[in-house]
Amino acid sequence: MFGFPNLYRQVKEWARTGLITNDKNLSNWVIRIAEEWLLPIYEEMKNVLSVKTLLHIDETVAQVLNRSDGKRAKSNGVGGIFGQF
Repeated sequence: MFGFPNLYRQVKEWARTGLITNDKNLSNWVIRIAEEWLLPIYEEMKNVLSVKTLLHIDETVAQVLNRSDGKRAKSNGVGGIFGQF
C-alpha cells in the first residue's frame, strides 16, 4: 500500500498517542476517501488527458533507501510523471 503501514499496525501506533480506533474504522475511512476525494480527481485527470493528442508518461524505478519503519530497504519504488501536449 505505497509504503503505508498495515492498518492494524497504524491502529497500534495511534493507540500509543491516545487515539483509540480499530482497523475496520480505518478501512472504512480509506474506502470513503478513495470514493469521495480521489475518484473525482482521477475522473477529472482522465477527462483532461483523454482529449490530448499526445501524452508522455515516464515511470522511473529507484531503490528505496530509507524506510520509515527503520528496517533495511529491500524493494524498489516507482515514480511516474505525466506530460500532455
